Amino acid sequence: MAPVNGRVVVLVDDGMQTGVRARAALRALHVGMPAHLIFATPVCAAESTSVLAAEADGLVHVRCPCCFSATGLWYRDIHDVTDDELTSIMNSSRHLTVAR
Repeated sequence: MAPVNGRVVVLVDDGMQTGVRARAALRALHVGMPAHLIFATPVCAAESTSVLAAEADGLVHVRCPCCFSATGLWYRDIHDVTDDELTSIMNSSRHLTVAR
């Protein structure tokens, strides 16, 4: 894992149903002492947001339905993103804007 000390860290997941994996990842990142820790997901179960509220400095989502049964139902195409694809996406996003 890359050093996160003093950095703003955004943990992204494709969707969150129970929040168990996200919570574990956030707790692992907390050990590295980031300045701010944000969890972002396009879709999450409404009942899981309160679980993560205590684990992250911020929670960002596009949809938060009360009847969430599976992440894949919210996508036309849900496939695994390879490390190379992710690296390409991150490299093409050189200018990030932080909302204050």
